[in-house]
Amino acid sequence: QYFLPPHIPRFRIETFFMWFVAVGLLAAMLRAPASHSSRADETFLGWQYVALFGFLVLVVVLQYGAGVEVGLLSDVFVITDWASRREWIHAAETGFVRPVVPMTWGLLSFLPFTWPETLHVFNLLLHAFNAATLAAIALKLGLDRASAVAAALLFVTMSSLTEAIVWISGMQDVLMTTLALGAVLAVLGLRALPDETPL
Repeated sequence: QYFLPPHIPRFRIETFFMWFVAVGLLAAMLRAPASHSSRADETFLGWQYVALFGFLVLVVVLQYGAGVEVGLLSDVFVITDWASRREWIHAAETGFVRPVVPMTWGLLSFLPFTWPETLHVFNLLLHAFNAATLAAIALKLGLDRASAVAAALLFVTMSSLTEAIVWISGMQDVLMTTLALGAVLAVLGLRALPDETPL
């Protein structure tokens, strides 16, 4: 309803989303914990993660594929200029130290494709990767496979993320999400390791 008439104002969708998350958290806290044995087989093999990622890429392309033709907008030109000149730090001009996005764009500039389309496609792939990582985290936390895939689909189709996916300067939010989810997954992986015998 945000995209199709009759339009619902964005702030109402965001308000609904906040209530949706609040109710979801409450339901998760009140839910009885499942026994560990019933979740022992709820995992994905390597090829299943690849298949899930491919499926999520397809969903992202169907939903946001038209955004690849949007090109560069607004402050994207500024970041593009920084990346082309290999200038990573601009604290004096902006008040922020955000080198990751210009560095990423600089690396992508070496690919033999049109730069705006390359940035858009990379952003779409990152969004799908984030959704797949979310599914991996859900499995680590004890959700069943169907719930983990549902969480990934909910994330990848969430309309409140549209700006960050289509507007290329929003890649800083998408990359931040990638790093945050990666950190959570790494911590959960470390918790799953057997305790080492102290020396």
